[in-house]
Amino acid sequence: MKKSLLSVVLGFAALGTFNAQANLDQHVKNVEQQVIEWRRDFHQNPELGNRETRTAGIVAKHLKSLGMQVQTDIAYTGVVGILKRRKAWSYGNATRRYGCTTGNRKNRCAI
Repeated sequence: MKKSLLSVVLGFAALGTFNAQANLDQHVKNVEQQVIEWRRDFHQNPELGNRETRTAGIVAKHLKSLGMQVQTDIAYTGVVGILKRRKAWSYGNATRRYGCTTGNRKNRCAI
């Protein structure tokens, strides 16, 4: 569970500052040290399965610092960060943006 939480946190940390594909390496370097520190901390302070309250607290705190609405205590120690969109994005917008079509056509997307 800790590895998956760490992956989620890394993903959100990168999303917090990520703007363009060309800058991906720089953004990874910007969060790399923090992720290494989290990993070392989690390994130095092990918790029993389904009792990871300290780890959940760290994840929740970081998600809140990114401006997300956070729900905790899901299945005991689960944490969910809710990322709200600035603009509504309907299924129709997604299909037009990615060149998808509905129905039985060639460029159908699984959205």
